[in-house]
Amino acid sequence: MAAPGVTPPDVTPSRPRIDLLAWLERISRHILLAWGAKSLMLPTESGAVHAYSLAGRGEGTFVLIHGLGANASGWTTLAGKLRGVARRIVLLELPGHGRSAPPPEGIRLKDLTSSVPAALDMLIDERDGAVVLGNSLGGATALRYALARPERVRGLILNSPAGAPLDEHEVEALRERFGIKNRLDARRFLGQLMHRPPLYYRALENGLVAELGRPLVQGFLHSVCPEDFFTAVELATLAVPTVVLWGKSDQVLPVSGLAFYRSALPSSTRFIELEGVGHSVHLERPGLVIKHLLEARDRVV
Repeated sequence: MAAPGVTPPDVTPSRPRIDLLAWLERISRHILLAWGAKSLMLPTESGAVHAYSLAGRGEGTFVLIHGLGANASGWTTLAGKLRGVARRIVLLELPGHGRSAPPPEGIRLKDLTSSVPAALDMLIDERDGAVVLGNSLGGATALRYALARPERVRGLILNSPAGAPLDEHEVEALRERFGIKNRLDARRFLGQLMHRPPLYYRALENGLVAELGRPLVQGFLHSVCPEDFFTAVELATLAVPTVVLWGKSDQVLPVSGLAFYRSALPSSTRFIELEGVGHSVHLERPGLVIKHLLEARDRVV
């Protein structure tokens, strides 16, 4: 019994934090494997890159590349919808994400520009090529691959692509945005990620804190420098039919990125700005993304 006037210690056991994000990743993996997907580890100089390769019942190959702090599970719904219309769907996981090995010195842009092309070369048949879709950092990665290997990319869909030049204030704001330390930070980030995040997304907050707080993710953000960004000169050489989808409610990347891409990408590039959509078009408007994927496929098949 506590002495008079002394508050007894709180001995109520704290509830363990449930990482629903990690649980969803495991469920997504079971679903993909149940659909017959192959789980592939592809050797590269920066470490093994993981990808799922899923056979479909239609035509064309589609490659989907996620953004920073995400993994292949974010594409599961889209992959399920593509099964009936694609011959093959590839879900690639960036180095240090999902089941891909983390590079020894952490993620640097050089790792993405060396290991990802090496992995994609093993996944994409040069005779047929593929339609490549990338979101955010995955968009920048897809764009770099299309610049380096235009013969393998039949069409390019970029969802709010990263890689546009940022000034010092924009870089610092980006680091602060991803500086998630608690559930309130995670809730704020989800509000910036989506136009109107569903209430049930709050169950993902603990997982988001754990994932985006990883030293590997934070180290990448703090390694970003001007040399990492695209230049207008290199983008002018893009020879692949390209569509850029940009949500008008995107608060993750500054709108200056969209302005840069409008001015720097070839005049044949289609730009579509979407009302009521944030940074991840594939989560908020999957049907629209599939429409553009199929249009890109049919333009060349």
